[in-house]
Amino acid sequence: MDSALSLLSQGASAVYALLDEKQWAALSAAGTALQALIALAALFYVGAQLRAGRKAGDLQALQELFNAVTEREQALLRSRDKPDEQDAAFLEFMNFLELRTVALNGGLLGRYPKKILREKIIDSLAVIEGMPEWQQRFIEAKSSATAFEHLQRFARKNRKAINRVKAHMMAKAETAPEGGSGSAAG
Repeated sequence: MDSALSLLSQGASAVYALLDEKQWAALSAAGTALQALIALAALFYVGAQLRAGRKAGDLQALQELFNAVTEREQALLRSRDKPDEQDAAFLEFMNFLELRTVALNGGLLGRYPKKILREKIIDSLAVIEGMPEWQQRFIEAKSSATAFEHLQRFARKNRKAINRVKAHMMAKAETAPEGGSGSAAG
């Protein structure tokens, strides 16, 4: 064992003797630069992984939003001739919009889900405000000052956009032939 250590020590001394102090400093600096480049490459890789994860999360959020909206709108349409069921479906839809508005107001969504959800809530509020019976149900559903607080804040903040959608819906309804079909839930 001592002979192996002695041989190793002699080999290291021989390698060290090949380079002077300036060359060792340059070699050390090159090693440090290489470490920095590897660390930088690792940071870019981690950044790419985070971006890919965020995109996957955004896609999943959009799919869940689409499924949830479709389910609640279908429940409203199916309950058209059943007032008790329609009240329950309407309140469930309003609670759904409130929860999604909390996510919007709280900045919990990525850029694209946020944009699509904002447009969907604007459309839904325009439909509700454009139908007197639904607007009355919404007013009655606000049982306290804090009921649908986030939805009300969203409506105030996006009032111009909601009014534009309502005006477009009214203009479209005026030009539609008698007995035309319209969407009951946006």
